[in-house]
Amino acid sequence: MNTLKYYCAGLFASCLILTTSCNQAGGETAKVETSTSQIEIPELLARSGKVGSEMEANKMFNTYKALKADIASNPKDYASRLKMADLFIVEARATGNYGYYYPAAVKMIDGVLAENPEKSEDKFRALTSKAVIQLSYHKFEEARETGREALKLNPHNSRVYGILTDANVEMGDYQQAVVMADSMVAIRPDLRSYSRVSYLREIFGEVKGAQQAMKMAIKAGAPGHEETTWAHVTLGNLYENYGQLDSAKMQYEIALAEREGYPFALKGLASVEAKKGNNAEAIKLLEQAIDNRKDASFYEDLALVYQQMNRMDEMGKARDMAFAELKGLAGNGHHNHGDKDHKHEDANEHGHSHEVGLEMARLYVSLTDDYDEALHNAMHEYTVRPDNIEVNRVLAYIYLKKGKLKQAKEHFEKAGITNTKDPQQMLIGGLILLEDGQKEKGEKMIKDSFKVNPYQRGAIVNHAKKQLGGAPIAQL
Repeated sequence: MNTLKYYCAGLFASCLILTTSCNQAGGETAKVETSTSQIEIPELLARSGKVGSEMEANKMFNTYKALKADIASNPKDYASRLKMADLFIVEARATGNYGYYYPAAVKMIDGVLAENPEKSEDKFRALTSKAVIQLSYHKFEEARETGREALKLNPHNSRVYGILTDANVEMGDYQQAVVMADSMVAIRPDLRSYSRVSYLREIFGEVKGAQQAMKMAIKAGAPGHEETTWAHVTLGNLYENYGQLDSAKMQYEIALAEREGYPFALKGLASVEAKKGNNAEAIKLLEQAIDNRKDASFYEDLALVYQQMNRMDEMGKARDMAFAELKGLAGNGHHNHGDKDHKHEDANEHGHSHEVGLEMARLYVSLTDDYDEALHNAMHEYTVRPDNIEVNRVLAYIYLKKGKLKQAKEHFEKAGITNTKDPQQMLIGGLILLEDGQKEKGEKMIKDSFKVNPYQRGAIVNHAKKQLGGAPIAQL
């Protein structure tokens, strides 16, 4: 799964802000001067690059200014303080500036919780906003506990069920995730709930149903809004992962038409072009995406294109940037577990950082031969969430590469508990069967994977092709 998966958490905040009228304040989104002596409010930073429209930036600015004025006039206005937190969450999502806006949101949320508001609705909103950030930091068990606490305060709000859906998915409790998603969609059938239904359907191997649910999410969204653009790209990812490149390309193009320069849509288009052999166009699109937002997955894709072109110096530079971006997300606390000294200082003044062990493990598998470090990172994730199918999938492949077939088979079995139809799962299964001496079954599983998606690429794909003698996919 790609970075977009974790955007689900941020979807909640967008419906809770941007309600203040837009006075077209000239696009200025830098520091707003007001006298809030009791409550220190972080600044709304000026946007840079292609991040939404000028109208959207103005609306964010005016909402920020109005909320700041409300808080200045009444520091006990918890609703406005929490709307400000949600505004920061949305701005983090829109700009990619998580390192600034998440701590800003946490500061607002923790300030409210420290004052123990009397109204349960204020505490509920504070807890759910806190859980959204915990999900984004990949602190899934903490998010689940915070979500459960919020659920006790209000079992009739869809937001908390979405949080618990996401947290249970990441912790590997897929049946409970289905229960939470069903509750969410029953309360509020909208983009946020349909997108979770889509993700769960894919996990359980219902690919067409997943695509249909994401179409429903798009239909429920407002054209041009970031969350709707996200849904178009996610639907494109669903098509692309199962070999439907033309349908994927259409969704990415729609996303770019609705939101110029949307970096994840540019990444999607680049992936399609690379799979069609148009490497120069893929590089151009990825460079545009990186100009708009720095993201490890963009650099990873760029490295894979350069590798495919045998431009190894440029591949190495892109690979190094991918690692640097992930370590930057993890912060100074080294929560990525990619450094052997394992320091655990707080990553910022609020003690938060992203947990990126799984992403680091995947990157080591994708772009290096360092399976010891890949295992080191993956096992950190496994100790925290041993039932997650994605964690077990990457562990299965790492153990296979390290010649530990027993462990590879054990983790592959755990990765298949939901009957996912993911073609990479099939590739890994086929490689394990081959290593186990089951040549006919192994080759069939690998060939079946390429029937599902003949456009796969990467280290695992190269491994599988080599095992089949390097024959072109069309001949398999």
